[in-house]
Amino acid sequence: MKVLVQIILLLTLVCCKSTEEDMNYGLSHYKMGLYNHAIPSLLSATPELEKTDPYDSRVTQAYLALGTMAQADKIYDKSEQFYLKALSSAETLKANKALHLRNIKNTLGNFYISRKSFEKALPLLKSAVALSQDMNSDSIFKAIDLDNLALVYTELGKLKESIELSVQALDLIENSKEHKLYDRTKGIVLYNHGKNIEKFDLFEKALDSYEQSIKSLKIHATNKSHENWRVELVEKAKSDLIANHNAKNKI
Repeated sequence: MKVLVQIILLLTLVCCKSTEEDMNYGLSHYKMGLYNHAIPSLLSATPELEKTDPYDSRVTQAYLALGTMAQADKIYDKSEQFYLKALSSAETLKANKALHLRNIKNTLGNFYISRKSFEKALPLLKSAVALSQDMNSDSIFKAIDLDNLALVYTELGKLKESIELSVQALDLIENSKEHKLYDRTKGIVLYNHGKNIEKFDLFEKALDSYEQSIKSLKIHATNKSHENWRVELVEKAKSDLIANHNAKNKI
């Protein structure tokens, strides 16, 4: 009988060790962008760890990672399922619950934006904004959350609300000039802000917003050639704005 108990305990320890190793291996390789290595380990370890320790934040992180990787592979139904599991897992956490909820609601909200499901995105991104405010997180992340919500309002035709959020985001950004994401975030928010202003035929203000956006994004793209596409995107928007303005005024 004692031998049987020892065998059971040994098997349990081996199983736990394997789950731990798979989880840590999967998450580390996900962070390195090695998705093909991460996926099998996370698919195996995540449900097992969820059974034994549902309060472990790695369960939330793993489901979020699986959702992100499924989305990258355009397996959208699986991606949504994993994101919803991550959200459910985050709701049970005891440590850093608000931070994990903010991250998953932001990610799931942006997923719904990409799928044109703006009504589904709205409550998630509203909640993400409230969570980031309550957490007293840094100004850049608060600005990013506001800008995400502004995008949804734009798509729902609520341009005034969207512009108000963009203005709030820009004010917050100026509090974090030393942040590594300062120029990129400012450039993105200014671009989105300019697109909204343009819809009100405010040529000068839209042009100024695009020009400031280009300036910030060029600074961010210094020695980062993979970021040049953002600059090109705004330069095209500026060019189209000028062309449309000239056509209307027959210049």
